[in-house]
Amino acid sequence: MADATSHRGTEARRKASGGRESPGNAALASGGRESPGNAALPGGLRLPLAITLCCIFAVSTGCAARPQTEAAHARLSHKNASEEPPLVGTSGDRMPTLSQDASMKAMALVFVLADCPICNAYVPELNRLHEAFAPRGVGLYVVHVERDITAERATAHATEYGLRPLVALDPDHEWVKRAGASIAPQAVVFSPDGQIVYLGRIDDQYVGLGKRRANVTSHDLRDALEAILANQTPKAARTEAVGCPIPNRTSGE
Repeated sequence: MADATSHRGTEARRKASGGRESPGNAALASGGRESPGNAALPGGLRLPLAITLCCIFAVSTGCAARPQTEAAHARLSHKNASEEPPLVGTSGDRMPTLSQDASMKAMALVFVLADCPICNAYVPELNRLHEAFAPRGVGLYVVHVERDITAERATAHATEYGLRPLVALDPDHEWVKRAGASIAPQAVVFSPDGQIVYLGRIDDQYVGLGKRRANVTSHDLRDALEAILANQTPKAARTEAVGCPIPNRTSGE
């Protein structure tokens, strides 16, 4: 009897409201529980929420990350900026290196002595290397390693021999030590992440002091640079350089 009375009361209220049942009555009719459909977000909020969730997912998965080359350069700059010695030019200014120049794809240093005949004999090849690789993002520097070298002397030497690559000074042998060089001329190649990938001769023109080949058969420095630009490892990581000993390499250092 009580159920019938309740049912007639509900029907009367529905007729009084024009056949529509209020949310409150619907909730009462279901025992005070709200259905999952009633708990859903309004339609106007669903699209903005979906967009927000997509953006969060993109960032978390790296879709919005910087290009890998820029990120790698940022890590190199942070890691090596304090470790890398300055490379100073004849003007006294610090020259760009891998940790400072994001556009540099490789860096090659050729250690020389102004009075070494073999160093001076390589000036034409150094000029050719400069012309071939500087436009392709390689920093090629000729580095004087005399203890008493001056900017004026290095500049005069470059002018006398027509040397076109940029000239730097390393009288304290900071870069000599970093490369592990002991002979002039000797070349070292650094990859974009600052690792030494080649150390040795420019080519095999000299087989010994006073012994010169009629024809060069191995262009070691050129081949190492080509390999780095092709994202490959140079076939020969080390070769034996022939030239003049770098002074005070083992004594007084």
